Amino acid sequence: MLPFTLHYYQMELSQKLIDYVHAGNGMAMGTRDASMVPEYQRVLGARVVDGNHILFFFDGPTMRNTVRNLEQYPLFSVSMCSNTFESFQFKGIAIRWAEATAAENEMVEQYLKDFSLAMMGFGLGEGLVYNYPHTKMMTVLMEVTDVFEQTPKTGTGQKV
Repeated sequence: MLPFTLHYYQMELSQKLIDYVHAGNGMAMGTRDASMVPEYQRVLGARVVDGNHILFFFDGPTMRNTVRNLEQYPLFSVSMCSNTFESFQFKGIAIRWAEATAAENEMVEQYLKDFSLAMMGFGLGEGLVYNYPHTKMMTVLMEVTDVFEQTPKTGTGQKV
């Protein structure tokens, strides 16, 4: 049982945000424990499940306290940035987490290929980014409560 009550509102994702989530963008997840100690976790892909739920993928062997943090404090965020620097921060509640299925592992493979292609646009060599350990993938399902504009420009930080 959590030491607090969660009050939140679901957010319906626009088609633009759905397409953005499915692109090969760089992603990072932020969690925190019950004492508010933050932790960073690299995200290796995402899929919109429906209008207000996103499934995120991350590597189990490289995580430290991510799952424990979600158990203690299920609020978390994921920041995404495209190769054009268009950026968004998705905030929400962890509904469930588990080891990835075979089909979900295929989604991770596709994300890694898409991300590698996007980074080649910056001049990185083919396969450089794709060479990332992903031997025991995990998933976390987010119920989206807020999305914030993070693109470096006037208006950054505004709620979408």
